[in-house]
Amino acid sequence: MSNSTIINSNYLTFNNTGPSSMRCDGDFDCGGELRIKGRSIGELLNKIEDRLAILVPDEEKLKKFEALRKAYDHYKLMEKLCGEHNEDI
Repeated sequence: MSNSTIINSNYLTFNNTGPSSMRCDGDFDCGGELRIKGRSIGELLNKIEDRLAILVPDEEKLKKFEALRKAYDHYKLMEKLCGEHNEDI
């Protein structure tokens, strides 16, 4: 028989199935910093977004500047067209 600890809450259930594993059945909302092997996952994702030039729109600026909205809309269209596998293009 395994030595497991089950913690139930309104949001999720943790089942510690051993010293090297944890299972989460449900959504996980971390209000703090999530780290894996000492590395911040939030910082890592930000660096990946920056490196890949992934645009994260600022809705207030898009509302305020029409030219910025048009440029962003064109960017999203190009992104869609480049992602399609269409032999006619």
